[in-house]
Amino acid sequence: MRVLLIEDEFLVATAVEAVLDSMGCEVVGPAATVEAALSLLSDGEAPDVAIVDLNLRGEPSEPVALELDRRHIPFVFATGYDVDDDLSARFPAAQWLRKPYTDQQIRASLMEIMNV
Repeated sequence: MRVLLIEDEFLVATAVEAVLDSMGCEVVGPAATVEAALSLLSDGEAPDVAIVDLNLRGEPSEPVALELDRRHIPFVFATGYDVDDDLSARFPAAQWLRKPYTDQQIRASLMEIMNV
């Protein structure tokens, strides 16, 4: 499974990447900005799924979510904030991971979003 990882905090990205590696996933990224994430989406083979930090260096990641949705790529929002009801309504298929999350929560969210 190819997973696009969009996370602006280096330590969090490194930890999530280790979990994904242990699951046998191919990690694309991590991307720390909206621009970098959109660039990764336009380059090469599309990911199967994405983990999207809700806030990237003070910039909302909604443009990335819109592009993922347009391409029918399932994704998980990761955030330290409360679930955004507006985003939940606009992206009803998206999963939500609340920081700090565990390895098991990452695995469960990905398995659920991929219907495995």
